[in-house]
Amino acid sequence: EEAARDSPAASVKAALLNSYQGLSGRLIDEMLWAAGIPASEQVSTMQQEDYVALWQAWRGWLWALADCNFVGTLRQGQALPGYSVIRWPEPASFDDEETQSSPIEELTSDDGWDGGVEDRAVRVTSTVSECVASYYELAELEAVQKRLLAALQGGIKRQRAKITDFQLKLAEAAGAERYKALGTALAANQHLVKVGMSKVEVPDWEGISERSSTVPTIQIELDPKLNAADNAAKLFKRYKKLVRQEGAVQSLLDDATKALMDLVETEGAVQNVPYGEGARTAKGVLAELEQRLVQRGILKAGASEEGAQAKAAALLRERAERKGEKTLKLRGRGKGPAPNFLRFESPSGLQVVAGRSSRQNDRVTWGLARDRDLWFHARGIGGSHVVLVLPPGSSPSGEDIKFAAQIAAFYSKAKAETRVDVSYTERKYLRPPPQKYKKPGMVFITKEQVVTVRPKDWKKINDES
Repeated sequence: EEAARDSPAASVKAALLNSYQGLSGRLIDEMLWAAGIPASEQVSTMQQEDYVALWQAWRGWLWALADCNFVGTLRQGQALPGYSVIRWPEPASFDDEETQSSPIEELTSDDGWDGGVEDRAVRVTSTVSECVASYYELAELEAVQKRLLAALQGGIKRQRAKITDFQLKLAEAAGAERYKALGTALAANQHLVKVGMSKVEVPDWEGISERSSTVPTIQIELDPKLNAADNAAKLFKRYKKLVRQEGAVQSLLDDATKALMDLVETEGAVQNVPYGEGARTAKGVLAELEQRLVQRGILKAGASEEGAQAKAAALLRERAERKGEKTLKLRGRGKGPAPNFLRFESPSGLQVVAGRSSRQNDRVTWGLARDRDLWFHARGIGGSHVVLVLPPGSSPSGEDIKFAAQIAAFYSKAKAETRVDVSYTERKYLRPPPQKYKKPGMVFITKEQVVTVRPKDWKKINDES
């Protein structure tokens, strides 16, 4: 009432949040739901019965709090779905002002779904943990239901498109007799047609009326490349094709209409999964409906949620393997099996990594290297991708650059040469080639520096180490 005087335009929910400390928005939503009051209801429009219902719901949560009597409840419906630790009783449960025991206790015996009030199907569990488990079990089933509905809606859309196409073809086939009449008229007046004509006007003897003494004419489109006989034969061929098409398309239309009705019926079954009969029953119904969709080609076999999860897990494993353990640590992405890259330490202690194959080169360049790391490769010659890893705040010395360049030269096809030019740049200046030209290990350099080294110098260092 104070809120009504101070802020009459405020919603009931906002008024409660502003007037009391320690109340969450979710608790108020549940309280208003139990009282049958919309959360958007304005304080100024509250009636006396609304205040009574709200007071009764308020007492209900206070009783549960005082008695530590929390009961896992799971609700279905559009109004306030989800789970709660309070079993909100109906307002009638509070009618007896002298009741000393908590009305919550009278309502915990029902462990099924209670749909006595519209959109208030409630399942009471023996423990809160069971309630949470049921909530996520229900969420998984609803995800399967949503997936099946999406597949069905796509199937229904495609089936309706088929029906429309068949109807258009039937309408076209209905004009078959017209092509027959045109062919007959043209065959009877071949002397009027010359090669090169695109159309001709001939007498329409079949169109003569008993009330008229004049013979009507009919205009016929022609193929300029054909003579009169061939044009007539073309019209008769079109007539026969449409006659055959009519019978075939009618059968296809009947099948498509039947299939559409079946899909619509299945959609209704998916929308009305009997959650009220328990999760096991609902799961069985969804599995049966899913199998039905697989058999009809609406879903691919193995497209179940478990299959999707397994595929996602496999992709994650493949990504971890591709990028490697060292990469994932450097990039902050967790751990994974480490490829056996070539690993070295530069004169100043920086890490140098090189690929052993074109596939490993891809992993080094696109998985391990960061934007500011230096990338090396023998210029214009096949060889290893080499990365000089630069921790944040560090910069390479000239000896570090020469060291990495010698590795790139030695692990290339020019290792036997006296001197080898080595390209190097920051990783951010590399680009993958277009998809049509893409091969393992191929990159484009957009900003290049070149250093010349002797491969045998690296061999000498490597032998000594």
